[in-house]
Amino acid sequence: MFLVGSSRRTWCRTVLAAVLGSLVLCGAAAAASTDPQVQIAPADQSWAESIVLRAGDLGPGWEGSAAAESEPGGGTGAGCPELGTDESDLTITGGNSSPEFLRTSGAGGLVSSTAFTWQTAEQAQADWDRNVQPALLTCLARSVQSASTKGLKIVVTAKRQLTYPAVAPRSAAYRLSLLYKTTVKIKKKRKKIAVPATLDFVALGNGRATAILLVISFNRAALSETYKQSLATVMALRMASDPNTTP
Repeated sequence: MFLVGSSRRTWCRTVLAAVLGSLVLCGAAAAASTDPQVQIAPADQSWAESIVLRAGDLGPGWEGSAAAESEPGGGTGAGCPELGTDESDLTITGGNSSPEFLRTSGAGGLVSSTAFTWQTAEQAQADWDRNVQPALLTCLARSVQSASTKGLKIVVTAKRQLTYPAVAPRSAAYRLSLLYKTTVKIKKKRKKIAVPATLDFVALGNGRATAILLVISFNRAALSETYKQSLATVMALRMASDPNTTP
């Protein structure tokens, strides 16, 4: 079923907003008592900004829109009651999100990335150990389905953890199979349609840094595994340049 690119872009953004709002970086003003402390260090902030994806990383066929501005106030599992995580003993020192990169072809799709840094490598590992667990997948699925609206129902038809290449010292990947259900008008008649899509959530960690890659693509013209893993590899390489240890 053909759908105009603008509809698909809107759907991707709807899912992205739900995932980022629940899982990645929360605004400092809304920080809970269990969230990490935030003490921004200029060098670490610059490091986080250097890790996230840029337009040149994706190649032709993509366009970027401004990322939502936010202060880094939550860790890897922020907003996930399923995890029951208290990270008030940890401190974030930098954080940044990339633009939302939208696939300009009719097939649609979206790529987004986030990076944040911790005061010590031990704190980064503690955040990882507390949040990168099976319940994170449950939280991810709940967040996506909660983005459903009156005109668009988003159904998670399957969820699983992926076997993922060790592109970083810490790596974990999860996949949701989605079904976008809506009603369209064709030749003056309303018809219900269901469009399958895939969401990949990839978490990476190296030393004091943590990064997250989100990729949404429609199954009709899915992005290749090689391409998606290449984006994770780009971010992983940038995470290795800790300003506290790099000469």
